[in-house]
Amino acid sequence: MGVEETALELIALAYDAALAPEKWRVLMERLIEAAGTRSAILRENSADGKVGLFEAIGYDPASVAAYREHFVHLDHFAPILRNLPVGSPLRGSEAVPWERQRKTEFYNDYMLPKRDGHVMGSILARDGRYDLLFAMQREVGQPDFSDEDMRLIHLVAPHMARAVNIHRQMTEVTAQKQWALAALDRLRVGVILLDARGQPLFVNREAERLAAARNGFALGRNGLMLASSADTARLRRLILDAAALATGHGAIGGGCLRTAGNGGAAMQFQVIPLPRGISEQPLEQSLPGGCVAVFVSSCGGPRLSPERIAALHGLTRAEARLAALLAKGSSLEEAAATLSVSIGTVRSHLKAIFAKTGTSRQAELVALLLADMLADPAGGPP
Repeated sequence: MGVEETALELIALAYDAALAPEKWRVLMERLIEAAGTRSAILRENSADGKVGLFEAIGYDPASVAAYREHFVHLDHFAPILRNLPVGSPLRGSEAVPWERQRKTEFYNDYMLPKRDGHVMGSILARDGRYDLLFAMQREVGQPDFSDEDMRLIHLVAPHMARAVNIHRQMTEVTAQKQWALAALDRLRVGVILLDARGQPLFVNREAERLAAARNGFALGRNGLMLASSADTARLRRLILDAAALATGHGAIGGGCLRTAGNGGAAMQFQVIPLPRGISEQPLEQSLPGGCVAVFVSSCGGPRLSPERIAALHGLTRAEARLAALLAKGSSLEEAAATLSVSIGTVRSHLKAIFAKTGTSRQAELVALLLADMLADPAGGPP
């Protein structure tokens, strides 16, 4: 198999490894075989001198520990590799002449005991906090890396660099998603995230508690089920409309549904779309398009107080009281009656609220106000 064919095989393995981390070892083993070397390593060197290990083949644990604890400070290759362009391989003999290498503690006390003769390396990733090094070693007595060997690594290394970057981005998004879901779990209001078909993606602890307490709703394979078929149909329509709005295919979406007590507490279901651009919460980076959130609470349950809403968005007291009522599911007419003002005054306040919060419709405003609870896990004063 020629260099180009081997490189294509290795490049495919690199992108497989980006999506399935357990395949990094497969890639390293195949690189060793293709280059005829005895060992290879993916090693992370941080700016503060600490060493992390990504993957190593042909290294015993004692050698890894010795490098991390002592020899990292004596490695004469590291400063040179640190200045290499990302993805460019370099032979050890080109980085540091043999005459100089043989006089160093690193060569005599670290490389020789491991029978390392020739090395080559390439920086695969660099962001100011760390360098990710790929290196291969040949045993004493073997020839140095040939031009063909270097050509193979030159073809593969840039793709390994991209694969490492993809792997890191996926890890960061996963961490963001875990953080966001953990924040939802701490809320005192039930939160259920649904896909565009109404299938549950996530249910926080409070929603599970409310469902287990038989508060007039249940969670099943077909989504949310309420005590009455009419309420279930109304809720599903709200969810479908919200999903359509979230994907840009609807003009209206979301809303509030209140159910009768039926022997238990009266419940409120606030349905909101999660369109892109409402906020910069990490949550939005980890959900599919068309996602819908349902906030579940007993009527009169925990909410953000008008004082908290005013502080977060610079609203007047009257505007904040209106916003709090809308977040609870009140219509404009109901809010006007509660506040003892005209419907015209309510509409004037709402226009000011839209301008100050950067929203343009009621559903977006309610989504923003409920998302504020992520920054106030206690739910604010009830």
